[in-house]
Amino acid sequence: MNPKGNHLKEIVEIVGVVSIVAALLLVAWELRQANQLAKSDVVSRLQQSLTEVNSRRAVSPDFAKLFPK
Repeated sequence: MNPKGNHLKEIVEIVGVVSIVAALLLVAWELRQANQLAKSDVVSRLQQSLTEVNSRRAVSPDFAKLFPK
């Protein structure tokens, strides 16, 4: 193979490796974002549940007896 073709092959291989690394970094970033969204969703649902319990405690004396302060 001539030197010019060898040089082109090396460039193509480098571009391929850089593309793979970039794709992996993108996937890692997307997983991190999805994880953060899942965490915030759990926190939001917990807060909503606690708000509902506190509201029921305020309205219903019988319910309030089940959950001491």
